[in-house]
Amino acid sequence: TSNIDLDSLGKQKVIYSITDSAGNTSTKALTINVTAYNKVQENLKQMTILGIVLAVLYVILSYYRSIVLERRISNYSISPKAKRATMFERIIKVVTGIIEPFADLLSKSSILENYSQRFEKYQVAFHEKSAMMIVAKKIIASVLFFAISMIAVTLKLELMTFWEMLLSLLIGFYIFDFIYLFKYSFYRRNIENDLLQAVIVMKNAFKSGNSLTQTINIVAEELDGDIALEFKRMKFELSMGLSIEEAFERFSERLDLPEVSYLTSSLVILNQTGGNIIKVFSSIEKTLMNKKKIRLELRALTSSARMVTLILTALPVVFTGIISFISPNYFIPLFDSILGLLLFILIVLIYLLYISLVRKIMKVRV
Repeated sequence: TSNIDLDSLGKQKVIYSITDSAGNTSTKALTINVTAYNKVQENLKQMTILGIVLAVLYVILSYYRSIVLERRISNYSISPKAKRATMFERIIKVVTGIIEPFADLLSKSSILENYSQRFEKYQVAFHEKSAMMIVAKKIIASVLFFAISMIAVTLKLELMTFWEMLLSLLIGFYIFDFIYLFKYSFYRRNIENDLLQAVIVMKNAFKSGNSLTQTINIVAEELDGDIALEFKRMKFELSMGLSIEEAFERFSERLDLPEVSYLTSSLVILNQTGGNIIKVFSSIEKTLMNKKKIRLELRALTSSARMVTLILTALPVVFTGIISFISPNYFIPLFDSILGLLLFILIVLIYLLYISLVRKIMKVRV
């Protein structure tokens, strides 16, 4: 076989010969074209494929959430006939049937059981049967992400390095943390907005002569949304034998909101020492009402500051995208050597520090 210089671009002639055991020789010539490997372009293709996969997953999750909402609304509507389960619902049922035994198997490990406790606050917010279900989904997502990464690398006729395997597993494992954290922030915001309504219902229930346990049941039945889920959780905990103090303390720990902590402390003190609970709840209602007004006014006054923060955060990313579009090979040196990778990591760290400084400078403290 003739020598092939893969470092030189252009067409090259390759001559190879094959000899069998009888001594017969066959020779053939081929012409190959050596082209430059555009790593940035290939990375963009991979990121595009990954983005499409994530977009499909987001659509599936959104559709699943709409189904959950439809089920919740269907309890208050009349259906003329039994509705057959859709194919997506049957798929979700099958997937859940696979995850549940896997979660039961993982629960036998004391290490994973302790690790799952940090996800208990997500259990009510995302309608999970147990915190171990979240851990099981994280492990399955890690394996799926690793498989997708391996397929993408295999299509390039390459092999994954150890660090690429480790990175794909870690990204797949921790991507659920970011999803849950992002959605949980909206969940806490909904609780914060609806807590005043819950306090008003509780005050009216106390005026009617109901006990604290009966008041919790009334709030769970009268209200809807995320705040109703939390009160239903407390109702369930009380039925399992927990005291009112423990139920509200767990409620406060799950959300970690100042308003919820204030409400919990007031109820615990009233339950232990007694007092005029109607007067106390009237004071809580007035405090939460004033705080909500201040928060809305502050949000209106700081809208320009938040817009400036968003623009300053997005500018480096936008300019990087424009430069990459105009000159696709501009950032290739950052990925072709160890020094380039170190510089890339340094740039990312500086950008994160830049975001942190901008947010601290533009943040308005009350």
